[in-house]
Amino acid sequence: MRILVIGRGEVGDALVAVLSQAHEVEWKDKEPKEIRPGFDVAHVCLNYAYLGSNNAERTSVFYRIVRGYYEQYRPRFLDICSTVPPGTTRALGLPAVHSTTRGLHPNLAESIRTFVKFVSGPPEVAQAVAAVYKKAGVKTRTFNRPETTEL
Repeated sequence: MRILVIGRGEVGDALVAVLSQAHEVEWKDKEPKEIRPGFDVAHVCLNYAYLGSNNAERTSVFYRIVRGYYEQYRPRFLDICSTVPPGTTRALGLPAVHSTTRGLHPNLAESIRTFVKFVSGPPEVAQAVAAVYKKAGVKTRTFNRPETTEL
């Protein structure tokens, strides 16, 4: 599968390390980089807390950034790996799930391989995103509502 990881922080770097064992993985951060569109899944690893001075501003900026990447790179599905307020993933109005990234910093790659990855959202999307993780050897569990993991 062709995977895009958006954001090169600790979570994004750990996902690149884990998912590249089983998939073709590209990453995107702030700097300009030519990337051919058409991904199976784009994993969004943005630090929501730094996107503005209050929740309304952060949410507005987050939506603008995520929708922009979605339009530019045309993934089939989005996996929101960022810590966001409940309702954020659903309000995007896109084929998206939210998933947790649990573990010890800065050794998140090993933690992702150790802990269960909870993926929540519309069942068909959650199952497709969970399959990406499973192929890379990550244990998963899916839920039908993104608010389950956003909380």
